[in-house]
Amino acid sequence: MGQTVGVNWTREDFIAALPQTPIAQRCRDALREGAQFRSPSTNALPASHFLSIYERRAQHLAKRGVSTLGVGDALAELRVQAAELRVAGVHTDQWNFVAFVDGKTAEVVTCFAVDASVANPEWDYSAWQS
Repeated sequence: MGQTVGVNWTREDFIAALPQTPIAQRCRDALREGAQFRSPSTNALPASHFLSIYERRAQHLAKRGVSTLGVGDALAELRVQAAELRVAGVHTDQWNFVAFVDGKTAEVVTCFAVDASVANPEWDYSAWQS
């Protein structure tokens, strides 16, 4: 699967790449139930890049009292990741999942979810795959 990163993952590719964690299982279930998804981004960046962004976002979400799933575990994983990562997403009416994908192996190294009701209403999910 390594060559499929950033190149139109299928639903089955995404499901297969998810790790065996409780949050990943919820993401997997959402995909099996027909959730919209976005293939991994084409640009791989150091995990430290994503860590700085998502630490700030996690603080902001916590300050606002927004429901999340697995953010602490995802940040802990990003702290120890040496790989360059890409980002993929899964959207349901209840949760927006963010998945961090190893740029070389195409495996999801960690993921978390944020209450979808607080998503930017201007986000356009129509380009995402159903």
